[in-house]
Amino acid sequence: MIWLLVGVLLGALPGFHPNLVLELPLSRETLFSLVLGSIFSSVIPAMLMVPTGEMAPVLLPGQAAVKRGKMQEAINRFAGGALLGAALFLVSYPIYRHVLLIKSYLPRLTLPFLVATSTASILRSRNPRTALLLFLISGVYGCAILSGDTSNAVLGAHFSAMFGLSGLFLSSRLPEQEVSKPKPVLRFPAATVGFIGGLLISLFPAITPAQVYTVLLLLFGSGARGLTAAGSLASSSFLLSFQSLIYLGKGRMAAVEKIRYFDLASLIPNSLLAYAFVLLLGGAIINLVNRINHLKEIMIAALTISIFLLYRQALPVALLSFVLGFLPGLLGTERVHLMGSLIIPTMLWYLR
Repeated sequence: MIWLLVGVLLGALPGFHPNLVLELPLSRETLFSLVLGSIFSSVIPAMLMVPTGEMAPVLLPGQAAVKRGKMQEAINRFAGGALLGAALFLVSYPIYRHVLLIKSYLPRLTLPFLVATSTASILRSRNPRTALLLFLISGVYGCAILSGDTSNAVLGAHFSAMFGLSGLFLSSRLPEQEVSKPKPVLRFPAATVGFIGGLLISLFPAITPAQVYTVLLLLFGSGARGLTAAGSLASSSFLLSFQSLIYLGKGRMAAVEKIRYFDLASLIPNSLLAYAFVLLLGGAIINLVNRINHLKEIMIAALTISIFLLYRQALPVALLSFVLGFLPGLLGTERVHLMGSLIIPTMLWYLR
């Protein structure tokens, strides 16, 4: 229990990534608890606009909730999705090997799926032509920065600057967050969509959590269902990677490659505990946020320092992405269309 709580606390820290603990001389069971706990709380720094590379795309629904004073609700939904993602994994893991029988057909469906969701997002925009232009501009830029390097440093610098830092400069001060009792929020349909995303990640090395989050945002926009789906994807992609390690010889994640085994019987009890820890931690974070004056300025400074320390080798990318983040406001369209910087490179990968 103590290591699960430590993982939850670490996941709530800006810039923390589970890979940072993998070299510690700890048992595999302890490492599993740390990583699982951090997954449940990883939405918190993302909502405060100091994201890790993989969590950056969930900034959009997370920020929207925070700007409405609904941070606790957003935490409830993401953590609930993570809990359901673990439950869906438990139900489906005995038949995972049978999914491999249709693996050869899935790449043929991925490209049409990306095209359909991107088109739907552009068409429902208040300014479709401008949305398409922004989508293409960001796509060209994404192809340029990802052509030779798709590391966490590049993705982290790109998303942290484009959505986090530019968003902070453009935003007004954060409103006071509602303080309420933690309330379990479990939405099975949205969690199922996130679980399917986790399944795709486990089967195809070309698909990353950041790219699947992008599709979820296009499907759900900035609504609360997107947070539930993102939570489910976060936990299920981690757990399903253990299955891909067994049946495909590749765990997809460094944490899975290091841990390699965990006690299946403890999964749901640990997930329930992590869920409870996150709900309780959310209240403490919200009280802290409400007490800090000039939080916007503090977050700008914290995010700038985080980018410099974590992604120093990708600072040129961070600078260009920061400038790109101002385009939606100048063009009068939505920031979600900046996700072309990931979707278009993914489309081109499938056309090769």
